Amino acid sequence: MGSSYLITGTTSGIGNKLSKLITDKGHKLITVNRKDTKNQISKQNYNIDISNFEEVFSLINELNISGNLPDYIILNAGVNIFDNKNFLSIEDFKKCFDINFYGSMNFVSSVEKLSLKNICFVFISSTSNIIPNPAALGYFSSKYLLDKISNYLSKNNSYKVVILGPVQTNISRNIGQPKGIAKIIYNILAIDDDKASNKIFDFTKNKKKKLYFTKKSIVIYYIIKILLILVPNLYKGGKN
Repeated sequence: MGSSYLITGTTSGIGNKLSKLITDKGHKLITVNRKDTKNQISKQNYNIDISNFEEVFSLINELNISGNLPDYIILNAGVNIFDNKNFLSIEDFKKCFDINFYGSMNFVSSVEKLSLKNICFVFISSTSNIIPNPAALGYFSSKYLLDKISNYLSKNNSYKVVILGPVQTNISRNIGQPKGIAKIIYNILAIDDDKASNKIFDFTKNKKKKLYFTKKSIVIYYIIKILLILVPNLYKGGKN
């Protein structure tokens, strides 16, 4: 028999690709999204607010009672809000944490509160940990915490982290296509979403705790980071 997966944020992007891959391989799939959407890949789809602990806890409790707990929970749902005109908008900052961080930790907390064991959590983090964008501090900070906190969670379950480079999908709000030097950097770093999906799926099955998946060597990221330190206005991100 195949494994069972629960994935958050599957209406588009890498979550959508992963969902198709998992069902194509014959595994059971549970999807969790904020909005009711047509043509869901999984017949077992739940529309809840993942930033609300009570809603997440209710879902995990329901799956536990019905004997449908997943073997893997891939916490993919995320939001990236760029807006150079409203630098460090506290509302946008909070939205990023509500979805990216608390939206993930609510699943962890629910599983631990119910004393459930042997579930593998996969946090989808970001290489913005390496090159933070000053126009997206909420995204960088929330994804950074997902990476760092995984080492200190309960041993009842296992926790894995994917440090994902920019994917050829767009989860950003209020952002146009990159231009100038930003476009050059994006083209160097952007990774194919199909390859990323396959890498993440394989990663769930192996014993490694962390996956860096980038189009180029991680060294390139540090070279760019050094350039950004030397020339801070080289790449501002956002609409610029």
